[in-house]
Amino acid sequence: MRLLLAVMLAALPLTAQEVAVPIDSAGRLAVISRDLERRIQLFPEIPGFLEARLFQAPDGTFTLEITHRVDGRLARTRRTLTATEAAAFRQRVLDALTGGARNALLDHSGRGELLRGAFVLALGYNGYAVPIALDVQDSRTAVGLYTITAAASFFLPLALTAQAPVTQGQASLAMWGGVRGIFHGMMVAAFFDQGSDRAVFGYGLVGSLTEGIGGYIMAGRMNLAQGHADAMGMLGDIGAGAGLGAAYLLSSGTDTDDDAIWAAGVLTSFAGVWAGHRLARWEHTTRGDVGVFRAATLVGAWTGLAAAYVANSDRVVDRDGKPEVAGTLLGGAGGLVAARLLTRGRDFGTADGTIVSIGALGGGLLGAGLGYLATPEGDAENGVFLASAAGALVGFGLTYAGTQAGARHNAELGAWSVQVNPLALAMRDASVRVPAVTVGVRF
Repeated sequence: MRLLLAVMLAALPLTAQEVAVPIDSAGRLAVISRDLERRIQLFPEIPGFLEARLFQAPDGTFTLEITHRVDGRLARTRRTLTATEAAAFRQRVLDALTGGARNALLDHSGRGELLRGAFVLALGYNGYAVPIALDVQDSRTAVGLYTITAAASFFLPLALTAQAPVTQGQASLAMWGGVRGIFHGMMVAAFFDQGSDRAVFGYGLVGSLTEGIGGYIMAGRMNLAQGHADAMGMLGDIGAGAGLGAAYLLSSGTDTDDDAIWAAGVLTSFAGVWAGHRLARWEHTTRGDVGVFRAATLVGAWTGLAAAYVANSDRVVDRDGKPEVAGTLLGGAGGLVAARLLTRGRDFGTADGTIVSIGALGGGLLGAGLGYLATPEGDAENGVFLASAAGALVGFGLTYAGTQAGARHNAELGAWSVQVNPLALAMRDASVRVPAVTVGVRF
């Protein structure tokens, strides 16, 4: 009887749980961190302050939980507040934020990444592109414009984001747009037959700035998480490669075909961005998931390229590379399917994605080296290609196997679930209704 009662009680939902609530009356701040406390000084009497959170109980009372250190050990101080006291405290927090820490309500978690990326982008491209786009002939002036552009690429975003949020999703999508916008702009220049250095670098500069700013605005309005933005960028890259390759396979070598190739690259890139958005909406996607997804797709593409190259290595004349492009596209498509299956229902950490990516690259390099040493000099190319593809597959497989067990498994989206509770009949006369059968679906 006691066992049956224990099972029945365990089946009932808990009703005395406290839930975390915003700690300010505006409902935008979840926790007072140590850095924020140094600025607003709400708990000067608490030594070693670490953080403070507010919890609400089902009976309407509140608990202020303060985590701090006492003699080097972690401690928690809990204060019970009535609804009136909690409202007064939350208003006090809001007043402190409004008066001395206005930026505390802004999410600046991605600001460092955005500023670093913009500065590196200027050093690597924008600084060079500005004097070329302006057709500066004097080397002294060109050097001056390069350094000014590099400096402005840091200080201008620094000033513009001082009173604006910069989430990790905004930083990620902005940097994807800033880098890929260069290639999109250059593709547009090629489409319009603008082949001069000034036009190519100018279009690339405009594309970088436009897509970088557009990515920041889009991620902010859509409230994108970092993994969501990364998925959009990753599939945008895959879409661009697939579009360029497919258009090249369908081309016949005329100038009109060249224009179609560049146009296809731009259009399919943005189609990939949309596909990445849909993928991340369908299932929670982390930055680690994107790393594994990208690695699996690239390994598949490299394997297809290697197989096609070796199969057509006896062709000496009229080698247009189309068999290799077709092999790359087919292998990439297979890798894309495998990537979806391997990441579905799992949340890989950022480190996991990095490990799998480097594992695939390292395996490919190891295979290439062993293949080069093991094959005769005349057949070295074929041996390197095949051994490199095999090494990449093995490296990916080993590192994936070592990380996937620790990835959190989510319930399969769209999967039906049926649960039967045999205690329902025994409790049919009880005051608490217990369903006999529960049917659900995740979507």
